[in-house]
Amino acid sequence: MRAREALEALLADFQEAAPQADVRESYAQEPASRRISRPLVAGRIVTERRAGEVWEAKLGFTLYLPQGQTGETASSLLDRFGERVLARYPLAAVERGPASPEKALGGLSASLSVSLKDGEGKGGKGFTVLLNGRAYSASGWKLSAGETGRPLVAAGEDEPFAYSGGRTYTVELQGLSAGAQALGDGFSAQLAGRPEVYRNCRWKSLSGNGGGVFQSETKTEEE
Repeated sequence: MRAREALEALLADFQEAAPQADVRESYAQEPASRRISRPLVAGRIVTERRAGEVWEAKLGFTLYLPQGQTGETASSLLDRFGERVLARYPLAAVERGPASPEKALGGLSASLSVSLKDGEGKGGKGFTVLLNGRAYSASGWKLSAGETGRPLVAAGEDEPFAYSGGRTYTVELQGLSAGAQALGDGFSAQLAGRPEVYRNCRWKSLSGNGGGVFQSETKTEEE
């Protein structure tokens, strides 16, 4: 079952992104009614269906925070989880809900919904990338995001729960059409069909077969 494979992969990614949390599969709408002492992430398969060659699945994740932790903590964790989703499945649709009081566990809860379709994360045989507003063709891509800045570590913990700086976004493109590699540092980039625009991009590496890896520390979204 592809949905189960995707769920297990994302749960592992979320655990790596938030080692201080308890990340697991949920077999019901709500976890057992008990107080928690650290963040809890519960994930489940909401729907999975196939129509001809098209496969679709929706995964639902709920983040539970113990008493004393704030909505800012929820937002920071959901940011990290959303980036892990897009790093693995670049065309996934990710929706998140606001943090709200959760009576059963006594803290806050927030939701993250991930919608997947056949071919997610593989780039496809051809697509368009906009560099400085000009369209170039490419044969594939890979997107990843990493934390930068000083790590912030809670008392008694070894792993950082956040970073004081920002994030660095890395996009690897394969099979770029002629002219793309000639762009100097400072260009903007947007993958066709996605709202994210990466600004002040700089090439990290270029190859003779049309490959290129660029990085950016600024991401905005077009309306």
